[in-house]
Amino acid sequence: MKSFLCVLTLVCLLLFGYVDALFFLRSLPKEPRLSSTPMIVQELFHDPFVFFGSGSQCLVFASTTKPYLCKICKANRYQTIPYIDLFYQDFKKEERRMRDLRNYHTAYEELSEETGILYLHFTETAWQHTHYNAALHIKLLFGLHITLPSDRLLFYIQKRARPILSYLDDPTTTQANIHTFLCALFHSVQKMCCKGFRIRDIYGKHMIKNLGEVDGKPLWMDPGRMVFTSKLKDPMHAHHLLCTFAEELSKALQETHPHIDVLSAFTETIKAESF
Repeated sequence: MKSFLCVLTLVCLLLFGYVDALFFLRSLPKEPRLSSTPMIVQELFHDPFVFFGSGSQCLVFASTTKPYLCKICKANRYQTIPYIDLFYQDFKKEERRMRDLRNYHTAYEELSEETGILYLHFTETAWQHTHYNAALHIKLLFGLHITLPSDRLLFYIQKRARPILSYLDDPTTTQANIHTFLCALFHSVQKMCCKGFRIRDIYGKHMIKNLGEVDGKPLWMDPGRMVFTSKLKDPMHAHHLLCTFAEELSKALQETHPHIDVLSAFTETIKAESF
């Protein structure tokens, strides 16, 4: 009996440690420290969220009242589960954390229009005891819910986009709408290239999975895939990347949407812009 209780206690500790490590970083950068809740957080966190999906970097929750997502970075991606770290330290996790956070900051500071990021919470804050709306309320099945103190979470708020294939399959989307969307998409990629940034997922299914639409405009749904490369400052490299992107997009859509003329929109964009 004692052995069973010991094993049960150990399992409970590990489970608690995993859940804690999944959501909460044990330490966040302390500067700048915000003592008041930003208005967008107050407005969005006033209503509950529901689970929307999960990726390699984030757990995604959707607002039940507004077209926005709260993406909570998986803390266990950057830290070892409590109790386990007494015996094993993965030093690559810190390197991964710095790389991911740098990519998110880049997407927010330089490419907020292209990524739809409205707010980043990557530093320590003191909201929980000053404003009730700082807590993130998540609805579960059977009427259950959990409340997470957002001042301990690593998260960002992003516009909720419709996947590009859903947009293209929508019967209300006309050919003119699609052409305008594609021109805006190529202009968006061109703008990123001019700033020295590119999306790592520009090939095949990964690119389609990352692309979304909001109000007829393109949006990159996974901002963590942004990378900076000084080569794109060279117009020749930038032009090559844009041509590759257009070719890969055309291939990706050829099987399911052969009637869409991707290259026509690409040619129009190239002629309209000095690139």
